[in-house]
Amino acid sequence: MLPGSVDNGLSEKDLDAYRKPYLTSESRRPMLQWPPRDAAGRRPAEVVARIERYDEWLTESADVPKLLLTFDPGIMMTPGLIDWCVTNMANLELEKSGAAWPSHA
Repeated sequence: MLPGSVDNGLSEKDLDAYRKPYLTSESRRPMLQWPPRDAAGRRPAEVVARIERYDEWLTESADVPKLLLTFDPGIMMTPGLIDWCVTNMANLELEKSGAAWPSHA
């Protein structure tokens, strides 16, 4: 995601600060082992089941108000994902907040 998720890019100095904890193969190993355990890969089953229950709750819990703040430009919340949320999430209020927060610049 870095540096693509930062509007103004990152200097080599900034990138080095992010890289510092992962300079050796051994220090990168936990990060490399984590993605296969991601629920998007449908494992582990108990994580997938928990996410599916949460998805159901989001669609059925009309008694709980929800707020979705969006910013422009959106990095992770794409127009398609925002549309899905509006269509599928019960009692959702959408607030289009305009320009991204200064911390995203």
